[in-house]
Amino acid sequence: MPLHHIVPKMMLRRFAQNDKMLRVVLRGDLSRTFNQSVDKAAAETGFYHVPRESVDPAVRDTYDPEGIEEAFSKVETVTSPIFSALAKGEMPETGEERYHLALFVALQHTRGWRFRKSLVEMVNHSAHHHFDPEDKDLQDRFKEQLRSQGKPNDLEKVKALIRECRDAPWKLNAPKQNLIKYSLSQVDEMTHSLMGRSLRIFRFEDTPLLTSDDAVGLWAPDRAEPRSAGWANARGIFMAFDRYTALGYMSTGKEHTGFSNPFWARHINLAIADRAERHIYHHPDDDPLASISIPPPAKIETIYDAATYLEDGRVKRSGRHVWR
Repeated sequence: MPLHHIVPKMMLRRFAQNDKMLRVVLRGDLSRTFNQSVDKAAAETGFYHVPRESVDPAVRDTYDPEGIEEAFSKVETVTSPIFSALAKGEMPETGEERYHLALFVALQHTRGWRFRKSLVEMVNHSAHHHFDPEDKDLQDRFKEQLRSQGKPNDLEKVKALIRECRDAPWKLNAPKQNLIKYSLSQVDEMTHSLMGRSLRIFRFEDTPLLTSDDAVGLWAPDRAEPRSAGWANARGIFMAFDRYTALGYMSTGKEHTGFSNPFWARHINLAIADRAERHIYHHPDDDPLASISIPPPAKIETIYDAATYLEDGRVKRSGRHVWR
């Protein structure tokens, strides 16, 4: 089965020594680093491979298990010359070029380890928190279950069982083809969202940039939960595409290209590094992490904002999931 790159090699080479070697930093332990070739970095065997037997029987005869990887390669081929122009500080000249660039960024955001893992974690977090000991409907169902088994079914026993189910280490696992299908289904909307933002090209003379296995960073410094910012409400969506040049899709402001204050390099690096799932990548001669402080990997939490006591005795709690 082929090795599939989560970050395209044509992008990784722009951060590599002699187009070949990268410095890799482990996201979970920033003190651990090693060198790795572009050919092996940000890659996993069969990551986009969906077996023929997993697809609809009606299309199996014509289905290509490597079709997704081949489609990504076509997007990369079209985008490569646009990157070369951006590195010179040249804005995309046509609407078509802007579309292909936005499509590349949207695909990069959804195609990797981070997006899949976040989706699975969100589903599981929501499923576990469905077991709310104060939910009267659940109490009634669990009470009936205990009663049918001839077990004590007073309110405290019922709540204890609900908490036991909530806190048990069970996990829902989505089939890989479903995760791939969902991630690809988000790309079109994300692409058009980027097209509606102001495009900036950040260039730096001697402040190096980094990339990661996600490669896209969301910047929302003015939000109460900045690590929970999404595609729609982030102030900036960044992607560094070589050691000294980055894209910024900004929610406000004029489009601009030119050399920028090192302040921006630090924020771009922090946004991209923070979203890494496994690895951060940079040129072996650079040390872009020295000027930033990266927090531990974000974890999902539930914040309950209010509780409503209904006339039938049920309690309805409203909340939201945040990444911290």
